[in-house]
Amino acid sequence: MKMIMTYQEPIVEKREYVLLKRLISLSNFHFDARHSEEIKKLSELLKSAKVLDEEQMPQDIVRLQTTVTVSQFESSDMRFQIVLPDAVTIKEQHKSVLSSIGVACFGQVLGSEIQIISEGIVKQYSIVKVNQPNTTKSSVSLDHDND
Repeated sequence: MKMIMTYQEPIVEKREYVLLKRLISLSNFHFDARHSEEIKKLSELLKSAKVLDEEQMPQDIVRLQTTVTVSQFESSDMRFQIVLPDAVTIKEQHKSVLSSIGVACFGQVLGSEIQIISEGIVKQYSIVKVNQPNTTKSSVSLDHDND
C-alpha cells in the first residue's frame, strides 16, 4: 500500500520560486487581463509556500516541467505537463502555470484534491500521478500497478 505524504502548505523549489516571482512582477507587461486571476492565485500560493532547495524537493510535488495526471469523478483522466506560458503547445499537452488547472496543481502533492471554477462551474480533480523529468525515481502515483 502506498503512503501519501501530506504537507501543510504548497512546496516550491527555490529557483522556480524566484523565476515565478519575476514572471508575476513582469505580468503587467506580458499578459492581458485574462490571466489576472491566475496571476493573483499564483502570487498568493508563493506567499504561503515552503521554499526548498532542489535536493530537498520531494518527488511527489507538482512543479515546473512535471507531468501530472488528474482524475475527475466520473470522467477520464487528464494528463499534462506544467510549463511556463511561452512554452505551451497543444500538441505536447502542456498547461501553463498561469492556467486555472496549472496554478491549482502547482506546489501540490500527489493525492491532493484541487478545485477549479470555470465559467461559473466548479470542477474538482484529484492528483493521481506525478512524473518528474530527469530524476532516478521519476514517477509516483496512487495506482500501485503503474510504478
